[in-house]
Amino acid sequence: MPQDQVIARYYPTLDTVVTLDEFNDLTEVPYGDGLFYRVTVSREVEYADLDENVITEYAPSQASKIVASTIVEVSAPASPTLRFQSMAPTGIMVDSVSLIWPKAAYNARYHVYKMNNQGNWVKIHELQSNDSEILLSISDTDLGDDSLKLLNETGDKLSHHFKVIAENTSGMLSNEENILTIFNEDDWTQI
Repeated sequence: MPQDQVIARYYPTLDTVVTLDEFNDLTEVPYGDGLFYRVTVSREVEYADLDENVITEYAPSQASKIVASTIVEVSAPASPTLRFQSMAPTGIMVDSVSLIWPKAAYNARYHVYKMNNQGNWVKIHELQSNDSEILLSISDTDLGDDSLKLLNETGDKLSHHFKVIAENTSGMLSNEENILTIFNEDDWTQI
């Protein structure tokens, strides 16, 4: 919503206009979003009323053409720390598995990976969100099912490794890997 605010000051000794917008009317800096401004100049007018009181008013000029800009992020986002929620494990399976992580950047894109049997990371999902906490059911990924096996056919324990890489609006990727291993009770919330 447009708002009138003083965001520029003229410094005659420097013959310079300094423009500033601290985004006080927003909860966070809108990196990558289009910002549109119109510039007006207010002229100070002083006059005396009938009782000879000096009155100061400001007369605005006509608004300029629209000036467009964007704010660019200059640092890579932090890597999200994953947790997961699921039903209680049945011994060989865990059902209703969802990955949970906190917001890493404004309007970030998240690349979700799972390690395959050969030890390679395979991208299973990509999403963009500005939510403060992201909840992703693994059934909404390329896995297509929200259940994971905890034991193989011979009764050996299986581990499932996931990671999320965050991408900010400048295309910069998080550069750390915070790996979640399922089933690790330290990172688990039962639903």
